[in-house]
Amino acid sequence: MKRKTNEKRRMQKLGSLLLAGVLCVGSLTACGGPSGPATSTGDETTATQEVKTTEAATTGSDTQSTTESPTAAPTQAPTAAPTQAPTAAPTQAPTTEAATDPVTQPGEIISLEAFPEVNIPDTEAIRFVENLQIGWNLGNTFDAHTGATGLNLETAWVGVKTTQKLIRTVYDAGFRTIRIPVSWHGHVDAETMKIDEAWLNRVKEVVDWSLDAGLYVIINIHHDNDKNDKGLYLYPSYDELETSKKYVTAIWSQVAEAFADYDERLVFETMNEPRQVGTSYEWWVAAASTEGKECIDCVNQLNQTIVDTIRAQGSEANRSRYIMCPGYCASPDFATPASFALPTDDQATKENRILLSVHAYRPYYFALAGTNESQYTEKFTINKAADRKDIDSFLKAIYAKYVSKGVGVVIGEFGARLKNNNDRAREEFAAYYVAAARNYGMTAIWWDNHIFSGSGEIFGLIRRSDCSIVYQTIVDQLIYYSTKEHLPAVPAQAS
Repeated sequence: MKRKTNEKRRMQKLGSLLLAGVLCVGSLTACGGPSGPATSTGDETTATQEVKTTEAATTGSDTQSTTESPTAAPTQAPTAAPTQAPTAAPTQAPTTEAATDPVTQPGEIISLEAFPEVNIPDTEAIRFVENLQIGWNLGNTFDAHTGATGLNLETAWVGVKTTQKLIRTVYDAGFRTIRIPVSWHGHVDAETMKIDEAWLNRVKEVVDWSLDAGLYVIINIHHDNDKNDKGLYLYPSYDELETSKKYVTAIWSQVAEAFADYDERLVFETMNEPRQVGTSYEWWVAAASTEGKECIDCVNQLNQTIVDTIRAQGSEANRSRYIMCPGYCASPDFATPASFALPTDDQATKENRILLSVHAYRPYYFALAGTNESQYTEKFTINKAADRKDIDSFLKAIYAKYVSKGVGVVIGEFGARLKNNNDRAREEFAAYYVAAARNYGMTAIWWDNHIFSGSGEIFGLIRRSDCSIVYQTIVDQLIYYSTKEHLPAVPAQAS
């Protein structure tokens, strides 16, 4: 995760999202990089670029912004999932900030105030996203691409092989969707571009376990974004576009064939965070600039190529399957400019089967920033509008352009890293973020990189070696507020 940590930090730090003139600094992913199960996810080097504050992100225009993982183990970890989900929230929220953080007990639900009423269109895609409910990422596993070769890459970054018991634990905890990030380039023949059969079969095995457990499943192309001399990569630049199209076509034609008869509970995600790795534009670029137009146009073309490839496989399942598509670097800020467009889907047998995929670790300085960053904070409280602002801003922008028009949206990665045992802050964050996303018609998927200690990105929730839930109180909030039935009711108007 070391490389990814630094990249992400740039992404999150580089963006400046302003909705309705309000600065919204936050950013994308903490999605993966090498580290052991109890070690740091990477160093905390300072981002090399300053946060931009001159661009305003507005839906429908070519201006836009961009958010990282936890650092210390809890003093005591629950060892088992609850047998029953919490059923009610307290009747009254705290009104003042306590001198010391209160301790949340397993099963206790943090109270939230009612959200503004939002009209959610009753489309099949919106209902499908609602059914995804709440998700969990099998991070740093099949996406690992350094430290080993072949099938051993599965355990290279986490040290634990995925088991059917783990998948059952995810479902029993209350999650209803699992995202399985997959890096393919280390398992592809450079001459034939054929995926290693053993690797593909292993991915299929875990997908099968997940579906059998009752989970929706998302698979993708993940860390295949670095240029290499074998041509086995995607890279959103005009110079690399044809090589990239050839690669994604080869991968998705084989993956689509392998899963040709799987039902719609299996979702394909075209790419993870397509970006110009190693450049000053990796995590942030002005959308209206020449470089920004190129970045966004290339992502548009790659998304279109992949959708066409999946549909062309020909099975009825693949012609009607839901496909998630990200904008540049998967940031919400690059999904709102007018220059970004979801692919056309003329080959689909059903309408509205393209979903938007975004990653949003916001507010950045709480959710992802390291302790070396000047505005870093370990505090978040639902009682402060300033703490909620960045979450509200990006959700409103994405709702306006997509959800309000009936398009389904999945937040494929989010989370808040552990900082100095700030459990209560992360619990409040989890409750508010998931509830707010549900209120705006979106489903969120927590990034779990299986890190529980150290000084890096600690996002782990479930310890895979014994299938125990380490942060039960966070999971409680995620599960409870993932359904609209549990959203706080709007008070009735006085007659």
